Amino acid sequence: MKRFLLLPLSFSAVIFSQSVLAEGETHWYLGAGIYKGNGTEEVNSDGGYYDYSIDYDAAGNRFSIGFMNDNDNRLEISYVRQRMKPEGYEEQRFHSVDADAVATFFKAHRLRPYLGIGLGFATYADSGQYIEGGKNQQGLSFQLAAGLMYRIIAGLEVDISGRYRGIGWETLETDLVDYSLNTSVSTAEASIRYIF
Repeated sequence: MKRFLLLPLSFSAVIFSQSVLAEGETHWYLGAGIYKGNGTEEVNSDGGYYDYSIDYDAAGNRFSIGFMNDNDNRLEISYVRQRMKPEGYEEQRFHSVDADAVATFFKAHRLRPYLGIGLGFATYADSGQYIEGGKNQQGLSFQLAAGLMYRIIAGLEVDISGRYRGIGWETLETDLVDYSLNTSVSTAEASIRYIF
Protein backbone atom coordinates (compact mmCIF):
# COMPACT_ATOMS: atom_id res chain seq x y z
CA MET A 1 0.00 0.00 0.00
CA LYS A 2 2.82 2.41 0.82
CA ARG A 3 4.20 1.85 -2.66
CA PHE A 4 0.92 3.04 -4.22
CA LEU A 5 0.82 6.08 -1.95
CA LEU A 6 4.20 7.15 -3.33
CA LEU A 7 3.07 6.96 -6.97
CA PRO A 8 1.18 10.30 -7.09
CA LEU A 9 3.98 12.19 -5.38
CA SER A 10 6.68 10.66 -7.56
CA PHE A 11 4.72 11.34 -10.76
CA SER A 12 4.22 15.05 -10.10
CA ALA A 13 7.65 15.55 -8.59
CA VAL A 14 9.38 14.21 -11.69
CA ILE A 15 7.39 16.58 -13.92
CA PHE A 16 7.80 19.77 -11.95
CA SER A 17 10.67 19.44 -9.49
CA GLN A 18 13.32 21.01 -11.71
CA SER A 19 11.19 23.92 -12.96
CA VAL A 20 9.64 24.72 -9.59
CA LEU A 21 12.86 24.61 -7.63
CA ALA A 22 15.05 26.25 -10.26
CA GLU A 23 12.99 29.35 -11.05
CA GLY A 24 13.37 31.86 -8.23
CA GLU A 25 11.92 31.85 -4.74
CA THR A 26 9.30 29.29 -3.73
CA HIS A 27 6.25 29.85 -1.54
CA TRP A 28 4.03 27.46 0.39
CA TYR A 29 0.25 27.61 0.54
CA LEU A 30 -2.74 26.00 2.24
CA GLY A 31 -6.07 25.64 0.49
CA ALA A 32 -9.65 24.45 0.88
CA GLY A 33 -12.38 23.98 -1.70
CA ILE A 34 -15.87 22.65 -2.31
CA TYR A 35 -17.26 21.13 -5.47
CA LYS A 36 -20.37 19.70 -7.10
CA GLY A 37 -20.94 17.69 -10.25
CA ASN A 38 -22.02 14.35 -11.61
CA GLY A 39 -20.48 11.07 -12.59
CA THR A 40 -20.89 7.45 -13.56
CA GLU A 41 -19.92 4.14 -12.02
CA GLU A 42 -19.46 1.14 -14.30
CA VAL A 43 -19.29 -2.49 -13.18
CA ASN A 44 -17.86 -5.08 -15.53
CA SER A 45 -17.82 -8.82 -14.86
CA ASP A 46 -16.31 -11.89 -16.46
CA GLY A 47 -18.42 -12.75 -19.47
CA GLY A 48 -20.46 -9.57 -19.16
CA TYR A 49 -23.31 -11.24 -17.25
CA TYR A 50 -23.49 -8.62 -14.50
CA ASP A 51 -22.40 -5.48 -16.34
CA TYR A 52 -24.19 -2.22 -15.49
CA SER A 53 -23.63 1.50 -14.97
CA ILE A 54 -25.13 4.03 -12.56
CA ASP A 55 -25.22 7.83 -12.85
CA TYR A 56 -24.92 9.86 -9.67
CA ASP A 57 -24.75 13.39 -8.28
CA ALA A 58 -21.43 14.24 -6.63
CA ALA A 59 -20.36 16.74 -3.98
CA GLY A 60 -17.29 17.01 -1.82
CA ASN A 61 -14.42 19.06 -0.45
CA ARG A 62 -10.68 19.33 -0.85
CA PHE A 63 -7.92 20.30 1.60
CA SER A 64 -4.51 20.97 0.08
CA ILE A 65 -0.95 21.99 0.77
CA GLY A 66 1.50 22.94 -1.94
CA PHE A 67 4.41 25.06 -3.06
CA MET A 68 4.84 27.38 -6.02
CA ASN A 69 7.59 29.28 -7.79
CA ASP A 70 7.65 32.91 -8.96
CA ASN A 71 5.78 31.93 -12.13
CA ASP A 72 2.98 30.33 -10.07
CA ASN A 73 3.75 26.78 -11.28
CA ARG A 74 2.83 24.43 -8.46
CA LEU A 75 3.08 21.00 -6.91
CA GLU A 76 0.08 20.25 -4.69
CA ILE A 77 -0.88 17.43 -2.32
CA SER A 78 -4.58 17.15 -1.47
CA TYR A 79 -6.96 15.15 0.65
CA VAL A 80 -10.34 14.84 -1.10
CA ARG A 81 -13.65 13.58 0.28
CA GLN A 82 -16.54 12.88 -2.09
CA ARG A 83 -20.17 11.90 -1.62
CA MET A 84 -22.05 10.15 -4.44
CA LYS A 85 -25.85 9.90 -4.53
CA PRO A 86 -27.21 7.61 -7.25
CA GLU A 87 -30.94 8.00 -7.84
CA GLY A 88 -32.80 5.28 -5.95
CA TYR A 89 -29.69 4.10 -4.05
CA GLU A 90 -27.99 4.93 -0.77
CA GLU A 91 -25.28 7.57 -0.67
CA GLN A 92 -21.75 6.28 -1.24
CA ARG A 93 -18.44 7.92 -0.31
CA PHE A 94 -14.77 7.74 -1.17
CA HIS A 95 -11.67 9.67 -0.14
CA SER A 96 -8.42 10.17 -2.00
CA VAL A 97 -4.88 11.42 -1.46
CA ASP A 98 -3.84 13.26 -4.63
CA ALA A 99 -0.70 14.83 -6.05
CA ASP A 100 -1.20 17.35 -8.85
CA ALA A 101 1.17 19.38 -10.99
CA VAL A 102 -0.25 22.79 -11.97
CA ALA A 103 1.05 25.00 -14.79
CA THR A 104 -0.12 28.62 -15.13
CA PHE A 105 0.11 30.88 -18.18
CA PHE A 106 -1.00 34.21 -19.71
CA LYS A 107 -0.92 36.19 -16.49
CA ALA A 108 -3.18 39.24 -16.70
CA HIS A 109 -2.88 41.54 -13.68
CA ARG A 110 -4.13 39.38 -10.77
CA LEU A 111 -5.82 36.79 -12.95
CA ARG A 112 -4.09 33.67 -14.17
CA PRO A 113 -5.50 30.59 -15.99
CA TYR A 114 -4.03 27.17 -15.31
CA LEU A 115 -4.01 23.51 -16.29
CA GLY A 116 -3.41 20.63 -13.91
CA ILE A 117 -2.73 16.91 -14.07
CA GLY A 118 -2.25 14.38 -11.32
CA LEU A 119 -2.57 10.94 -9.80
CA GLY A 120 -4.21 9.81 -6.59
CA PHE A 121 -4.78 6.86 -4.29
CA ALA A 122 -8.48 6.37 -3.46
CA THR A 123 -10.39 4.34 -0.87
CA TYR A 124 -14.07 3.43 -1.25
CA ALA A 125 -15.54 4.08 2.21
CA ASP A 126 -17.45 1.27 3.96
CA SER A 127 -16.97 -1.11 1.01
CA GLY A 128 -15.26 -3.63 3.27
CA GLN A 129 -18.61 -4.86 4.59
CA TYR A 130 -19.19 -6.44 1.16
CA ILE A 131 -15.67 -7.84 0.73
CA GLU A 132 -14.24 -10.96 2.28
CA GLY A 133 -11.74 -9.94 4.94
CA GLY A 134 -13.42 -6.56 5.52
CA LYS A 135 -10.82 -4.45 3.70
CA ASN A 136 -12.17 -1.37 1.91
CA GLN A 137 -11.75 -1.34 -1.86
CA GLN A 138 -8.86 0.78 -3.14
CA GLY A 139 -7.97 2.23 -6.51
CA LEU A 140 -5.74 4.56 -8.51
CA SER A 141 -7.10 7.91 -9.66
CA PHE A 142 -6.23 10.14 -12.60
CA GLN A 143 -7.11 13.86 -12.45
CA LEU A 144 -7.34 16.72 -14.95
CA ALA A 145 -8.12 20.35 -14.12
CA ALA A 146 -8.52 23.72 -15.87
CA GLY A 147 -9.32 26.93 -14.05
CA LEU A 148 -8.73 30.57 -13.22
CA MET A 149 -6.87 31.90 -10.17
CA TYR A 150 -7.41 35.43 -8.87
CA ARG A 151 -5.04 37.02 -6.34
CA ILE A 152 -7.25 39.13 -4.07
CA ILE A 153 -4.38 40.51 -2.02
CA ALA A 154 -0.82 39.39 -1.42
CA GLY A 155 -1.05 36.01 0.26
CA LEU A 156 -4.70 35.29 -0.55
CA GLU A 157 -6.23 33.93 -3.74
CA VAL A 158 -9.44 32.32 -4.94
CA ASP A 159 -9.99 30.04 -7.89
CA ILE A 160 -12.75 28.41 -9.89
CA SER A 161 -12.11 25.29 -11.92
CA GLY A 162 -13.56 22.41 -13.88
CA ARG A 163 -12.17 19.02 -12.92
CA TYR A 164 -12.31 15.44 -14.12
CA ARG A 165 -11.42 12.34 -12.12
CA GLY A 166 -11.29 8.72 -13.24
CA ILE A 167 -10.72 5.88 -10.76
CA GLY A 168 -9.87 2.29 -11.59
CA TRP A 169 -10.71 0.21 -8.51
CA GLU A 170 -9.05 -3.08 -7.65
CA THR A 171 -10.80 -6.16 -9.04
CA LEU A 172 -13.13 -8.03 -6.69
CA GLU A 173 -12.78 -11.79 -6.95
CA THR A 174 -15.58 -14.16 -5.97
CA ASP A 175 -16.10 -17.89 -6.33
CA LEU A 176 -18.46 -17.32 -9.27
CA VAL A 177 -17.25 -14.22 -11.10
CA ASP A 178 -14.71 -11.38 -10.91
CA TYR A 179 -15.87 -7.76 -10.94
CA SER A 180 -14.05 -4.58 -11.98
CA LEU A 181 -15.38 -1.15 -10.99
CA ASN A 182 -14.57 2.20 -12.62
CA THR A 183 -15.71 5.60 -11.37
CA SER A 184 -15.63 8.85 -13.34
CA VAL A 185 -16.78 12.29 -12.19
CA SER A 186 -16.82 15.82 -13.65
CA THR A 187 -17.14 18.72 -11.21
CA ALA A 188 -17.07 22.50 -10.81
CA GLU A 189 -14.97 23.64 -7.85
CA ALA A 190 -14.45 26.86 -5.88
CA SER A 191 -11.33 27.18 -3.71
CA ILE A 192 -9.46 29.64 -1.52
CA ARG A 193 -5.75 29.58 -0.65
CA TYR A 194 -3.50 31.27 1.88
CA ILE A 195 0.06 31.80 0.57
CA PHE A 196 3.01 32.23 2.93
